[in-house]
Amino acid sequence: MTARATSPNFTVLDLFCGCGGFSLGFSRAGFEIVGGIEIDTVAHQTHSEHFPSRVAPNIPCDIQEVDADQVTKSLCSNYGRERVDVVIGGPPCQPFIRVGRAKLREVAGNIHTHIEDKRVPLFTHFLRFVADLKPLAFVMENVHHLASFCGRKSERFGVQGPVPHY
Repeated sequence: MTARATSPNFTVLDLFCGCGGFSLGFSRAGFEIVGGIEIDTVAHQTHSEHFPSRVAPNIPCDIQEVDADQVTKSLCSNYGRERVDVVIGGPPCQPFIRVGRAKLREVAGNIHTHIEDKRVPLFTHFLRFVADLKPLAFVMENVHHLASFCGRKSERFGVQGPVPHY
């Protein structure tokens, strides 16, 4: 998709934004990055320097503690719009991928450490934002084994209905 093919008015919210790699791609394609949610202070600061946040929260924060209404209210007051057009993000994937699981086991000395990792349910917050914000589109980094983690179906993590496999 080229910059000409997209409207500069399409707004994007980046969840688990890190320093902004995903945002950079969308920005270069002509989308307007209105903010990013990231818990890491340094990563959030880097993202904010390149993509100044125009929606709340505009500070480093835990996505588990953020209500999508904060984003919607600030978007409405700053843009006169009631929704974000596109939600993008890459939730932490270390507990789901083979290399990540192996490293977690090695460091913790526990074969089940990847199952107990506090990052496991974070992808459900990405889904919560999509459900609450109702964007025109969303893009989430694809992680193998996300839908069938440890032989369990995604309903264990609060996901309703079938999760497509591509």
